[in-house]
Amino acid sequence: MNSLRLEKGYRDMGVDIDNTDTPLGAGLGFTISWDKPDGFVGREALLAAKEQGPPRDRVVSLVVDDPEVDLFGNEPLLHHGEWVGYVRAAAFGHTLGGPVGLAQAQHDGGVTGDWLADGGFTLHTPGGLVPVRLQIPPLYDPKRLRILAAD
Repeated sequence: MNSLRLEKGYRDMGVDIDNTDTPLGAGLGFTISWDKPDGFVGREALLAAKEQGPPRDRVVSLVVDDPEVDLFGNEPLLHHGEWVGYVRAAAFGHTLGGPVGLAQAQHDGGVTGDWLADGGFTLHTPGGLVPVRLQIPPLYDPKRLRILAAD
């Protein structure tokens, strides 16, 4: 079950996210009801953060193309050899056929899809440096076509 939630990008409170993460940094900005009639606690702070641009700290999906690699969580995440974060949770993704997980990534210019797509990311594992692909949408069914399909 853990691997399925990681492939889909579902966050586990206390593992992937905690009370130090904002909804924007946790990758959960889509869940915010910005126009809620009576507002909500923290709305102004989140609006101010949103106006500053993409979060500098963000939880993102990761996948390793080599199915032989074992990930356990807490592996350092490097971008062109420089530390930019760490793996929060990982497992073998049986649907995708390789290691998957969620990582905390940091970038002063904001963690954006373009920055992630640029590549150059590796994980420092006991077996050495391993290339990794990162993205903001979930790895499995990112457009939610399967989950919304009628039976």
